[in-house]
Amino acid sequence: VVTSDAGGLREVVMHDQTGTLSFAGSPESLAWAILKVIQDPDRSAKLADAARERLTAEFTWPNLASQTIAVYERVWAEFLDSYWAANTVWPVSPGAEERASKLHLLEKAKEGTVRERPRPLLTPGVPIVEDPEEDSDETEAWLGAPSDPVPVE
Repeated sequence: VVTSDAGGLREVVMHDQTGTLSFAGSPESLAWAILKVIQDPDRSAKLADAARERLTAEFTWPNLASQTIAVYERVWAEFLDSYWAANTVWPVSPGAEERASKLHLLEKAKEGTVRERPRPLLTPGVPIVEDPEEDSDETEAWLGAPSDPVPVE
């Protein structure tokens, strides 16, 4: 096996054990690796045998599935221990139901309560479109003349 060390290939092919790696993006390095394999058939045969053995031992579907599950479980555990989950009302972390209750989220959801939030100020000349039927002259007058600076908060 001859490959570059780009991406996950370095995890699959172990240099001088199961194949020959070349530097990614380097035609000279790839040429060197190909010549190294072609010029030493005994070495190439040993690398091929080792690659086949590693493939059948480590890269089976059950192993790949187990490794994938382990990654997902690790990422999920890290998320649950993070500050992202610590104060969430999403029911995946301890205390989420109590936080949602304090914020009266169930009642607000049933009532359709919407909290108006301040809109960011825009630069002069950029219209705020709330209603497509609204007159653009009114929007421009509300924003001020193009020469008036608008503070950014």
